[in-house]
Amino acid sequence: MSRIIVPTVFREDYILSLKKFTNRKDPDTFIRVMDKLQCFSNNIFGDNFEELNNYFKATNAYKEPSDGKLKIIDRSMPDVKLDEM
Repeated sequence: MSRIIVPTVFREDYILSLKKFTNRKDPDTFIRVMDKLQCFSNNIFGDNFEELNNYFKATNAYKEPSDGKLKIIDRSMPDVKLDEM
């Protein structure tokens, strides 16, 4: 299971893709939007509020759609070796 977070800055893109999918029966835009949101959501992790808040600020997540664009920042989690645990 995985989560999808729709940040404020991307909500109009998300809603428009849903409308296009519903009204025109065209899933392509919706799939691209969901793919981008999944990339964004996969990078939401951290040890404290400040770290997460800084990530959201860096991606423009809090901005209104008219004030910015969503930035995808790859914060891949470091590989954890099971034998080191």
